[in-house]
Amino acid sequence: VFLFGDEKHAHLVRVAALAVGMVPVSEIGMSYLRALDEAAGYAIVSFGRLLVTMGICVLLLVRYGMGVEAVLWASVAGLAIPAAVPGRAGRRT
Repeated sequence: VFLFGDEKHAHLVRVAALAVGMVPVSEIGMSYLRALDEAAGYAIVSFGRLLVTMGICVLLLVRYGMGVEAVLWASVAGLAIPAAVPGRAGRRT
């Protein structure tokens, strides 16, 4: 309320906070790949993150007309990709 003066855009602040909170978690997965010296894995995850973020952003913007909220949710989805890397790599060993 204090940011905009009403509750109309409060959900956008919550989604943005979720995205900001996911950045460190996402960086753990990317750091894990760097620590293992997995250049190909790092590139694949980075490119996958880009594709997921762009795809969801376009879908939510064009199909559902969500505006700024679409960009925020696409960012959250893109950040979830590298966050899943350590768990996935741990199952292979």
